[in-house]
Amino acid sequence: MYPPNESQLVLSRGSTQRLPVARSSKSSAHVKRYLQSFFLEKNKGTDVITETLKIQESEEKEKYLRKATRRDEILQLLRKQREERISKELVSLPYKPKAKVHKAKKVIPESDKEDQEEVKGLD
Repeated sequence: MYPPNESQLVLSRGSTQRLPVARSSKSSAHVKRYLQSFFLEKNKGTDVITETLKIQESEEKEKYLRKATRRDEILQLLRKQREERISKELVSLPYKPKAKVHKAKKVIPESDKEDQEEVKGLD
């Protein structure tokens, strides 16, 4: 028993949905020659590719060298600015108010007190 016509994927039983088969002709020799020339060009292309890769590597190297020199210049500038800032702080140091440091009273042991009294007595 066949499924209903609406559920069948083919248009009708007699029609075919396959594509026509390609005919073999003299063009296959032309295709072979084209493929051979393509592979020869591909070998030449690999030489071109290696050259372009070398060029790209050299450009990248130059780029990174430029970045390194730029980084060195920036670090040198920062060192110079730091030295200038420190020298300005040293100039203004005597005029700055001194911060008060609260010191805790030292607890002097009795033996030290006795030693101090003895030293005073000697004078």
